[in-house]
Amino acid sequence: MNSNHDLIFIQKKIGPGSFLMDPSKAVQGTFYLYINPRNRNWFWYPILQFSENGFLPSPDYIASQDSNFAEKHTSIRNIKIENLRTGDEGLGGLTPTAGDYVVLARKLRRGAKGLRVDKDKILRRSEIELEIEECRRKYAPNAVSRLNCIYLVDDEKVLHNMFGDVSMDYVFKVKICQQLNYSKVDVQWYHMYSESRSISSDDVDYWSIDNEECLKKYWTSVPFDERVNNWEYLVDGLIGLENPKDLKRIQAMRKDLRL
Repeated sequence: MNSNHDLIFIQKKIGPGSFLMDPSKAVQGTFYLYINPRNRNWFWYPILQFSENGFLPSPDYIASQDSNFAEKHTSIRNIKIENLRTGDEGLGGLTPTAGDYVVLARKLRRGAKGLRVDKDKILRRSEIELEIEECRRKYAPNAVSRLNCIYLVDDEKVLHNMFGDVSMDYVFKVKICQQLNYSKVDVQWYHMYSESRSISSDDVDYWSIDNEECLKKYWTSVPFDERVNNWEYLVDGLIGLENPKDLKRIQAMRKDLRL
């Protein structure tokens, strides 16, 4: 595994009894996690974490439970936007969104060579995510950041709306075992904003009241369409596989990936 400080979270080993369970911090209900096989950079990440004992934690949750980890960890939600864009300080524990669209992008902005990535895609998506994070801090500072959360839905149909043709081989029923916090957001506002942002050229002032209103509604949990479930849950906490058979399925995936 890479020993880069930016990637410390993905090296964290989770053993039985690592975390104290507080029933009052569990969230009732069944949720669904999609492990996207098209994300070649990070497909292995949740598989590696789950395969230990069926749990997947957010980095801030680990820091809340492990003082040694906390000493090395700075929550992304507390780092200035400009430092996320171009800084060189370590980011502590990360999740895939930050790994792809913060760490790689700021390395590219600092002139890093030899990275086998789609430079334009990474930089543009990075700007979108940083703009969304900036609006979170403005309109919902207590909400969970997209940059260090676990993404869940409460209906499998939402996954098809988000990703198109989704293989159920990569969809897992999970429970939110412990939450520091979670935010319920309508993903259609995110799509509306990111699509308008993506088609804008660099020399066009894409920012507008309508664009900002999309993000405000996203972060304040306004439904895009009352008739349609497009809810996504941004979880800062610990999730666990609901079906014990899924642990064996995850472990088989890990073996196939030779992790």
